[in-house]
Amino acid sequence: MEQIGYVYKGGIDGVDNPLLNAVAYGLAQMLPIEECEDWPQPLLELLARLELPDTEEPTPTPLVVVVGRCPTMVEQAATLLRASALNVECCDTGEEALQALRQRSGEVALVVADQQLTGTLDGFGLIQVLHQSWPGIPIILATEGYQQPRLPPAVTMLPKPWLPLALLVETHRAVQVASRFSH
Repeated sequence: MEQIGYVYKGGIDGVDNPLLNAVAYGLAQMLPIEECEDWPQPLLELLARLELPDTEEPTPTPLVVVVGRCPTMVEQAATLLRASALNVECCDTGEEALQALRQRSGEVALVVADQQLTGTLDGFGLIQVLHQSWPGIPIILATEGYQQPRLPPAVTMLPKPWLPLALLVETHRAVQVASRFSH
C-alpha cells in the first residue's frame, strides 16, 4: 500500500502524466482492481479510464504443407514437424498441394516438397507455380543431387536423405522469415 501512495504522489501533476499512466497500467495488469478499494480516488479513476487489452488471442500456429510421393517420407516429416508445434497438412501430389494453398493460403507458412512427385508436376514445376502464385511462401525442396534449374531465392535445397535436425532447422528458419514478412 505504501508503494501505491508513493506512485500516486510521484504523479500528482494530473491523470495525463505519461509516467503515472504507465505505472497505473502496470499495476492494473498485476493486481486485481477490486482488491484496491483503499487506493487514492484519482488513481482509481485513472485505472478505470485505462483501456486494458482483452486477453491476447493465441498466435496461430504456422501451417506447413508437406508434399511427396513416398508416404513414409511425408509421414516422417509430418511427425517431426508436428512434434515441434507446427500444423502440418500432407499431400501426395503437387496438384493436391496447390489445392491446399488455394484453400488455406493465408495460413501456410512453408511448403516442404520432394523433388520427385507423382502427378503432372514434379518438385521443380511445383516451385515455379508457387513462386508465381504465392511468391512470399518459402519452400524447402528435398533433392537427390540432380542438376537443379535456377531457383527462386525463397527455395532452400535439402539433400536426401535428409537428416531430421536439418529439416527442423531449415523449417524453423523458413517459418520465422515468413512470419516476419507477413506482419
